[in-house]
Parts: sequence; structure tokens; C-alpha cells
Amino acid sequence: MKKVLLLSFFLIVLTFSGCTHFTSDPDALPTVSSERFIKMPQRTGMSVENSFFAVKLVVGAIGANIGLNVGYTGPNGPVHIDANLDMTARSFLGIKLITYIVNDEYAAIDFFPSLTFNRPNYLDLTFTGLDLTGVDPEHIDFYYLDGEGNLHPVEYSNKVVDIPNGILKVEGVKLTHFSRYIWGK
Repeated sequence: MKKVLLLSFFLIVLTFSGCTHFTSDPDALPTVSSERFIKMPQRTGMSVENSFFAVKLVVGAIGANIGLNVGYTGPNGPVHIDANLDMTARSFLGIKLITYIVNDEYAAIDFFPSLTFNRPNYLDLTFTGLDLTGVDPEHIDFYYLDGEGNLHPVEYSNKVVDIPNGILKVEGVKLTHFSRYIWGK
């Protein structure tokens, strides 16, 4: 009986949590010069996906770790995306269906649903196989992109910009709210 009640509760929460509407359309970026963003290499072959995502039902009191490790073949070889979101315990109240999406147009990540946290959560994000030709490592950073198209610096513990090897990596990004975060110059 206890298992039936627990399963019923889980299904009800999943049903209502799963109704959050979101878009992963890269064209929905605020109107800002796209030259300011780092582009992802185009896919080669028969692949039709245009985004990668991770989803997990998270109990705010407990927290969770949500990982994503995916790749595809670009014109210059393999492209890899590795993301890890550490949802700290008690960063929000209740139970939420947490989703993040990485699209294949820009080196960016979108988080859903829209949340502001009681305690920060932390993100590690690595893109490999990028064409960073012409990118000045002194003028590239990882930002929060607001709805007006403004870039805001974010706090993180470590950043790697490896131009010759096409690697952008940011560790310990302090997330105080969910939104769009993007590599920009």
C-alpha cells in the first residue's frame, strides 16, 4: 500500500511538473550581434537533433546532480559537450522537474523552469572540438544573457580557453537563478 501511494504521488508530481513550457530555439536569442557568441560546429552526417538536454525530478530539500555527456561529428572532427549541474540541498522549496538544454548553434546552455535560488547551485561545462580561429582568449568569457540581450559576467572558480585545441571550459559557475548562459566575446 505504501508503495502504491508513493508511486501515485510521484506520478502526480511528474504530471504537473512536466507541464512547464520552454523553447530551445536558438533563434529565440535576444537581438544581439551573433558575432559576440561562440558558434558550435555544424553537424555532418545524417543526424537531425538540434539540441541536447538533461532532465531530472529534484526534491529541493535533498538536491541532486544532473549530468550530460554527448557528442557529434563536425566538419573538423568530434565535438563534445560535458555538463554537470550540482543542485545543492535546500536551494529551492518543493519538487521541480529541472531541465537544461544545450543547442547546436551556440556554446550556450538554457535552464528551466525559471527559478531564483535560496542557495547557489554550481555548473561545470566543457565544449571541445570548437573552431576558435580568430578568438582572442583575453576577450572571451562565460556570461548570463538577459532577456534584453545584455551580457552579465558570472562568478566561477576556473576557466580554460584553449584556442589551438578548440576547448572552452568553465568550472564552479555560481548559479543564483536559472536562465541562459553563454560563451561570448
